[in-house]
Amino acid sequence: MKRVNVNEEAISGVNIIPVIDVTLVLLVILLLMSPIINLPNLPVELPEAMTKETKDQNITVSLGADGGISIDTDIIEFKDLPTALTQRLKGRKNDVVVIVRADKNLPYGNVENFLRTVNRYVGNRAVAIATQQRTDKLEPNQ
Repeated sequence: MKRVNVNEEAISGVNIIPVIDVTLVLLVILLLMSPIINLPNLPVELPEAMTKETKDQNITVSLGADGGISIDTDIIEFKDLPTALTQRLKGRKNDVVVIVRADKNLPYGNVENFLRTVNRYVGNRAVAIATQQRTDKLEPNQ
């Protein structure tokens, strides 16, 4: 019969080293799988969806390279923009989208001033900024 030494201490703590090992393995798996799950370069062809009703419902406000302003097809002065925009939106539903178009060669300050003026008079309607979709891929700076 084997005698137990009275001087040995009983295990009184929790061994956390296996917990740390499992956590690190799960972290490595997550880091390796995240690029696969994200799939940012998945080619998707989106359908075109612009109905006549939606196109007629939206209002387009444009700022040209020469500083000329138009609402839909009507050319107006900048000082008349608040009045013309308010009249155009009068009686329309709140689901009207105001599409803002500005020439890319304009100084940023002019475009910002134009956007602030439009935002002030559209109320709680949505404002969208029109851009042209790129056809070529962006290359990283070298």
